[in-house]
Amino acid sequence: MNHFLKKILLLSLWMISSYGAVSQTSPPYSPKVLIPYNLNGAWGYADTFGTVIYKPQYDSVGFFEVWHNSHALVKRHGKTGIVDNNYDLVVKCTYDYLKGTNCCPKEDINFFSVGNGKKWGVYASSGKKVIPIKYDDIDFNFLVFGLIAVSKNKKYAMFTLDGKRITDFKFNLFAPGIFAGGGVMDLLAEADDGNYLIKSDKTVVPAPEQPNSISVDLSDPNSRDTKKLPEDKRQIYLKRSNELKAQHMLDTVFLERPLNRAGFKGDYQYVLVEKDGKKGVWDLKKNTVKFNDYEDILTIRTYNKQIAQKYGFSELWYGKKNGKWGIATEAGGTHIPFEYDGFGEITDSFAETKANGKSGAVLLFTHYAPIPCKYDSIDFLQQIEVTNQWAFGVYKVTYLGYTGYVGENGVEFFKFN
Repeated sequence: MNHFLKKILLLSLWMISSYGAVSQTSPPYSPKVLIPYNLNGAWGYADTFGTVIYKPQYDSVGFFEVWHNSHALVKRHGKTGIVDNNYDLVVKCTYDYLKGTNCCPKEDINFFSVGNGKKWGVYASSGKKVIPIKYDDIDFNFLVFGLIAVSKNKKYAMFTLDGKRITDFKFNLFAPGIFAGGGVMDLLAEADDGNYLIKSDKTVVPAPEQPNSISVDLSDPNSRDTKKLPEDKRQIYLKRSNELKAQHMLDTVFLERPLNRAGFKGDYQYVLVEKDGKKGVWDLKKNTVKFNDYEDILTIRTYNKQIAQKYGFSELWYGKKNGKWGIATEAGGTHIPFEYDGFGEITDSFAETKANGKSGAVLLFTHYAPIPCKYDSIDFLQQIEVTNQWAFGVYKVTYLGYTGYVGENGVEFFKFN
């Protein structure tokens, strides 16, 4: 593989997602924002208020496509099909394997790969068979180019969205690229006999030797293990912490419990410290130590100026007082009452709460009340776009041995006798 193709391949997912996001327009509000509803093990759909819209009758149902809210996968008797948001079964439940995608260049089209366990094909959301079930793999990553990659005998060909094959089965991989100094994005394709461009008019031409590509490090800084540091960086922090302990006569600096890390470099911003049984915070940027009345601190989440101006805080401290956990602002004001036994998963806008062995959630930046701690487990699942300014959060819960969903408004999308 050519060196430049290796570099540009790294950009594939980033550029496709960015390009695709620009090409999409947010749909207007639709009353057909539907949530899977579980009635004693049978699945249908309800609106965001929990009113059952489509009678539960399937073994399982999926969410409608995030961008289009138009189609979903359903399963009956172990076979999978597709319903639209009128609950019409546009693809009957006759397939063993069926996977959907919501990355489409047209808002009225979704595509689904359909399989029999050995071979794959493609259906459109209308129920039309686009590509017959006889290929080894289907790759939807290039829908924003109006193309579907299909493999046979370990080589790929490109098909148009109406199922027309426009290349031979000769390619190993693909990556988007900008060429000849222009702003048009073509698709770069590697074959054993050289590199090609699949242009916007669907013609295939030899690729220039020196494409204009962008070099980007796509490593995810937030995926690193927060309990482990490179040895050189660990030694730097260790030296600074020893100096700090001597300066402030601290008992402990909890280097393995960073309360906050910088988003991209992963550097420590706040670290928990202790003196005479009291917990405090070491601000590494200012190299200061601040003690407070918390018995313990789990994490500190930081926010931008816009959040500070709108909500009156730039930091949220997850702390413990009088044996209970809650959330306070950097100024010490209570944001979420100190009434929980602990926290589970925490994001910038969601925190799993624990009480009496059960789980609930607090949802930040919303007027909704906390979700009570009554479930065996709760996990943030996804946001369903309602308008271009609002997406409805949905949480997956387990309760009484069943699985169901709870909305950000606290509505339960299930009923178990």
